[in-house]
Amino acid sequence: DDDCDGRADEAEDRVDPVDGCGELGVCAPECDADTPCPDGDLCAAGVCVAENGGPSGRVCDTDADCQARHPGYACVATVRRVDDGFQTQRTCVPRLRTPMCDGAAGYRCARPPAWQFGNERDRCDALDNDCDGRTDEDFADRLLTDDREAPRPCAVGQGACQRQGVTACSADGRATTCAATPGDPAGADDQCDGVDDDCDGRLDEAWPDPLVPLPGGGAIFAFEASRPGATADAPGVDPDPNDDIPALIEGRACAKPDVLPWADVDFATAAQACEAAGYRLCTAAEWALACGGAQREAYPYGPAYDALICNGGAYDVDPATRGVQDAVLPTGAALQCERAGAYDLSGNLKEWVDAFEGPLVQVRGGGYRSNIPSALACGLADDLKVPEFRHPSLGFRCCAD
Repeated sequence: DDDCDGRADEAEDRVDPVDGCGELGVCAPECDADTPCPDGDLCAAGVCVAENGGPSGRVCDTDADCQARHPGYACVATVRRVDDGFQTQRTCVPRLRTPMCDGAAGYRCARPPAWQFGNERDRCDALDNDCDGRTDEDFADRLLTDDREAPRPCAVGQGACQRQGVTACSADGRATTCAATPGDPAGADDQCDGVDDDCDGRLDEAWPDPLVPLPGGGAIFAFEASRPGATADAPGVDPDPNDDIPALIEGRACAKPDVLPWADVDFATAAQACEAAGYRLCTAAEWALACGGAQREAYPYGPAYDALICNGGAYDVDPATRGVQDAVLPTGAALQCERAGAYDLSGNLKEWVDAFEGPLVQVRGGGYRSNIPSALACGLADDLKVPEFRHPSLGFRCCAD
């Protein structure tokens, strides 16, 4: 059946082969003078076939039977002579890039294993499987940016382990994945630096906040609360710069020396920051006890006011400079302004406490702009603010049960 029309030697109504089998994508030539075949193969009219014949002559049912052994072969009907005439049998032969005679099936294109008819749905492999000049078009929304000009960026891992990459086809060719490998954890998350060092999705959970025991039970932060990553010169970092939440109103509260305290904070944010660290805002009674001690002294350093000890309005943060020196100091910088290891309970920042009087909330301790000695005293309880109030001289600290 030389013309593959299902009839032998009919000498009329000859069926001619269709033109070509495609020139794009996986249908393009696999090899030429500039693109050699792998070792052990040779180039036969643009198709890499085995030098040793590969599966040629093996009985088969479909192209896949042959291509499981070598992609350069196809399964077609072949005729061999037997004692009483001829016998048609399907066997593996080297694949051509032009239509091949397949007995009663007529001429057909024997495609490479990566070929896919009609479209590339559910096929993501960086190949033009349907030979239309486009690659992975059914996955374009996931693989490319909206303007189709660049690979879509992505990230894997979290915290210090997060790494950036681009979206690519998965190994099985059925989906997309982020072509990046997460880093290794940097160690225990114990620096209160705003970095998830152990990559568990939590920030600074192992930071050992220094606490001062209170007479009768409970404990209070040794220092005014600070943001994760705060330094002596900067108020802290944004734990997640991509979450559309301003850096200065999120994160857990840290008790840490020698850093700028968390200022310009409203009551709710202060309470949430303490809760995120496993604590709560101090009650008015706890705060007053920490400041005045069991003896209820007027100031954390003793019974009498001294303008040179704590950072109130009369305190010069830089005595060498003339003029008014009102500014917040790093936590614990006023070394004598402490009681039992708790610093800055008078001056530096006023502090929210969990004490409502009607719609208003108490703030305690005075701040760096408080010029009246009584405003810096441990017992002052009539400085009241609406919960939404924020100011650069207002902060907080946390307590534990």
